Amino acid sequence: MASLASYVLENDVELHDGETIGFTADDKHAITRSPGVGLPEEQMTLKISWESGGDDPDDDGEDGELQDEEPGGPEVYTEEEMEAIEGHIQQYFGDFEHVFHELASPDIHVDICVVPPSAEQDYYTLVTMGMGAHRMHVPEELAEYKLERAELAIALPKDWKLKQEDMRDERWYWPIRLLKTLARLPIASDIWLGFGHTMDHEEDFAKDTKLCAAILTGPQGTEEGSEVCVLPGGEEVNFYQVIPLYRDELEYKLAHDADALLDKMNGISFVVEPDRQDAITRGTLSNDDFDGEMDDASYHIESIEEKGLPIDPINAYNHILDQHQISFQYNEYTPEKKKILKHDGYRYILDPYALEWKNDHYYLIGYSHKHKGIAHFRVDRLTSVEPLDSKFQPMPDFDVAAYTNKMVDMFAAEHAEQVKLLCSNELMRVIIDHYGEDIEISPYDDTHFTVIIEVNPSGTFYGWVFKFMGKIRILSPQSCVDKMQDIARTFI
Repeated sequence: MASLASYVLENDVELHDGETIGFTADDKHAITRSPGVGLPEEQMTLKISWESGGDDPDDDGEDGELQDEEPGGPEVYTEEEMEAIEGHIQQYFGDFEHVFHELASPDIHVDICVVPPSAEQDYYTLVTMGMGAHRMHVPEELAEYKLERAELAIALPKDWKLKQEDMRDERWYWPIRLLKTLARLPIASDIWLGFGHTMDHEEDFAKDTKLCAAILTGPQGTEEGSEVCVLPGGEEVNFYQVIPLYRDELEYKLAHDADALLDKMNGISFVVEPDRQDAITRGTLSNDDFDGEMDDASYHIESIEEKGLPIDPINAYNHILDQHQISFQYNEYTPEKKKILKHDGYRYILDPYALEWKNDHYYLIGYSHKHKGIAHFRVDRLTSVEPLDSKFQPMPDFDVAAYTNKMVDMFAAEHAEQVKLLCSNELMRVIIDHYGEDIEISPYDDTHFTVIIEVNPSGTFYGWVFKFMGKIRILSPQSCVDKMQDIARTFI
């Protein structure tokens, strides 16, 4: 009864006369409304029925022995298994000072260990403890891999609010709810969870984020061995990292596979950020929440450092944020592969707007005073970068996303063309996500629509069309149709 009361209070459940409440489908208790004993007649109470599981309330089981477990009770680890799980979490994820204890446990008892930030890891790690008590129904062909039992981890920024009073706000509570939902998904849906599996929440996790799905990967930021805990009986519990996803990231995974998505997400931190860059459209301005500020370069810094690019990342970061101009020289190559300075060492002056990742390279986009307009430069070809004291004001009507969508492959074609596409209806979200909501779209038939986009018809653009295997076709101009056919013939 205490667990029932805690469940009602924790989840703000409203009880009604004639309904039932319980922990499982087989463990339900009727709710009735009636006057309270010793209370004024007009003051009513809600009563919850309770029936003994046996005919004799004094019967403790056969031979008078106490039964270890009541029917319908939650699945839990044995004491020895729990000790092993706790030790594994402390060894590989860190000492946990606090645990979110689950008060109502209808099927499994899922506590969440909170590992605080430390000198080694500047973030919280939340790890489930109890999900693995349930053995998932793994396909027979995978039985040898011992994937039946699992626990989950998620990383949160060091400033994430995790006090008990903060849990009333979905802004802070949703990662915990996500862990609990995933932990019970194998039971609720009779499925199994493993590496690369995804979950679609179907709506944003909270008001301040557009993250709405999740993928499971191996543990992040841990030493080798963290992925599996061997229990005393020889069974294994697999540990997975929960990475929240945007809608188009989930769709990309479903259209390709988990490895393809994780490749796309290379350089994106596994620590949850409600407004992080989208792996599919990274480097562009956000569309719905754009307030006129230019793209923050901070998420690029780690990747730039890893690639050893010849530009001070702090410069890139500071001058995009502070709207200071930069000066630089630009490299090019002779037919003999000799690196030389372009235009005899001409120093370009640029108002830097954004960093963009395209085709395995970073590009710096901004207003070029040489070209008297927007231009882009490969970061690995910049040299002698110098900050300038002079500041700039970004062009108020400039949209980084629109620019990069036109210049799909980031090679400097001097013009963009209007191209008409025939698309399957199922790709409407893909088209809007890529080219925005302002594009001209018209119904074609019951299964197709047409769209007119402005794009640089480059090799990358044709490759983008090809990857949809006929679900996108070029209708006009004829020059683009002919080019597409010529490219196709080269592969036949």
